[in-house]
Amino acid sequence: MAVREAEKRTGFPYGRQPTLTERRAYLNEPEVRRGMALLRQGLAKPIRSPHENANFATLFPDFALLRGLARALGVEQYVLLADGKTPAAVDVLADGLRLSRSISGTFVIGALVGASIQAIVLTQIADHVAQLSVRDCRRLEVILRQFLEAPDPLLDSLEQERRTSIQAISEMLRGKFDVVEAGLFATDDDGNLEPEALEMMREVERLKADPNAISALTAQVTARINSAVDEAIAWYRDPSSVVPRAAAPPGSLADQIAATVSPLYGSVSRRFTETRIRLQMVGVHAAIRRYQWEYDRLPTNLDELRLAGLEIDPYTRKPFAYRVLTRATYELASAGPYKLDGNGNYLPGQREAIIYPKPPEPTAAQPSG
Repeated sequence: MAVREAEKRTGFPYGRQPTLTERRAYLNEPEVRRGMALLRQGLAKPIRSPHENANFATLFPDFALLRGLARALGVEQYVLLADGKTPAAVDVLADGLRLSRSISGTFVIGALVGASIQAIVLTQIADHVAQLSVRDCRRLEVILRQFLEAPDPLLDSLEQERRTSIQAISEMLRGKFDVVEAGLFATDDDGNLEPEALEMMREVERLKADPNAISALTAQVTARINSAVDEAIAWYRDPSSVVPRAAAPPGSLADQIAATVSPLYGSVSRRFTETRIRLQMVGVHAAIRRYQWEYDRLPTNLDELRLAGLEIDPYTRKPFAYRVLTRATYELASAGPYKLDGNGNYLPGQREAIIYPKPPEPTAAQPSG
């Protein structure tokens, strides 16, 4: 909250890319200094979520505040890198990863916020790998390996989401809460259910006259939620096993209710697979930089780095694509997931390669003369 107060009072980051001078001034704000000190006191202790007994109606106002802390960490990294304090910048990455891990097991929303925190603190290091010393590279590899090898909280998040969605469906179909007040379905600007949701609830009301029908509908929706979560978990554990197929359009009432109350589990798995790949790729970049310092040249292939699995692309179970371009430049890429068409269907044989960090956009040629 201290950091948020500084953002409100100063207007930082001003809706544009702040200058180095502005970033220094922001970090020197009393609220920011206090907030960062409290953050590090907290990260030095065991952390558990205050939302252990959360349900579908629980709000998470703390998540927005945590993103503010991550932004402050990113600013701190930038200033440290500008001052040549690369070891400290790598340590800030470790702080950010610990912060993200502390909330990533709290439903899918917690995992998504955790992923955004990782992206913030990883970006600065990814963009400045060329500044790192051999010692920095070794430290970075250790941090990333430890993070990637630790138990993955996303699986806990998906299981929590499964339980909560099933509980919400059971209570909703038995009329134990108002779906509008609970915010379970989308509403218009006046707080009324959208037409599709309204039609679903009318059908549910018609079925309530028959307890057996409600029980059957509950079982059908539960089965669909379980299937979606199981598929998302299997995908995340082994993205190379994903078989492109057409997305089935919601048909029955059970399909529509399950699709409405559940997050898009497949897209969550896709998002977190990409996050994991980015973490791996920065580790590989650090290893390449370390090799470059040792031999004053780029490795011919990734096997020379002896990465013990860090270089394996989850989408292919093969090493990332690596190609030397010039004496000092190279290309590193993951095959990426299959592309999706406008209807959410996979396009066989067409993938979206992941290159991280993205190479700079080519500048337009200046007219001569």
